[in-house]
Amino acid sequence: MKLAEKIEILRKRNGWSQEELADKVAVSRQSVSKWESGGAVPELDKILLLSTLFGVSTDTLLKDDLSVSAEPASSAGEKVLRRVSLPEAERFIAVSAAAARTIAGGVAVCICSVAVLLLLQLLSETGVVPLSENGAAALGVTLLLAGVAAAVAVIILNGMKLHVFEYIKSEPFTLDSAAAALVQEKKQRFELPYAFKIVWGVVLCIVSVIPVVVSGFFDMSDAVLTGAVCLMLGLVAVGVFLFISAGMVKASYDQLLQTGAFVPELKAAAGRNANFESALSGMYWSVVTAAYLGYSFITHDWGRSWIIWPCAGVLYGIVSGIVRLRHPKEL
Repeated sequence: MKLAEKIEILRKRNGWSQEELADKVAVSRQSVSKWESGGAVPELDKILLLSTLFGVSTDTLLKDDLSVSAEPASSAGEKVLRRVSLPEAERFIAVSAAAARTIAGGVAVCICSVAVLLLLQLLSETGVVPLSENGAAALGVTLLLAGVAAAVAVIILNGMKLHVFEYIKSEPFTLDSAAAALVQEKKQRFELPYAFKIVWGVVLCIVSVIPVVVSGFFDMSDAVLTGAVCLMLGLVAVGVFLFISAGMVKASYDQLLQTGAFVPELKAAAGRNANFESALSGMYWSVVTAAYLGYSFITHDWGRSWIIWPCAGVLYGIVSGIVRLRHPKEL
């Protein structure tokens, strides 16, 4: 079935005239007429808006091998989709933007907490602060655990706020035409800031390795190397903050427009994958944390035990990849 036929069928199924559909997508009636006759093809942003208005995926509109029914969903015995209004969409965007900043900040604090531990060890060894090595280690671990606890609390609280809108992420729905237009506009305006944050996040993560590499090449003292590692962690924390804050905002727009990874056909599978991956991640990092604290307290080698964290990060990618291969249906 061609795109032109689908537009006409879906318009009539919703009981709209060509003029009414033209108003909803901000084009002239003649443009709608050309779409339905096959004389013109809607632009990409209009196709996204049409898919939202009609409550179907962009694949359903664009792929000729997929057809649409002239009967409304309720008449065909299908589930009636929930409708998301403009105020509802605005609340979701606002909550997502606030959560993006605080969750990104929480993750950055977790990373910086490790740097604080190393920095206290360095200041103790160089005599800058009047603390013994064990005292600096005890204070550093206390601050690390306090920082991680505060960050986790913030992440959980913001996750609970977002849970109210879980249906937007996990269930198919139809988006009000005014809300669809607003979200599409916000997404387009966010494209440049999103690209800026991602680019700078990548740059910071790459540049962060330079101090450690330089320290190793010139065989500098342990104090200089520790300082370089602290600087690396600080730069990585900023980069991760940029990644998460930008990614969550963009994801909120994709969720409302049901594009990318949030098309209706993928939502059910994505929900199962997220639950499985969350369980795997929780168990893995709990084991890593226990190993780090156990080794550090037993050996008192706080100056070197930090290497567990970057190794664990690389190993997690390997573990996740193996699980994906062995259990593709779960992850």
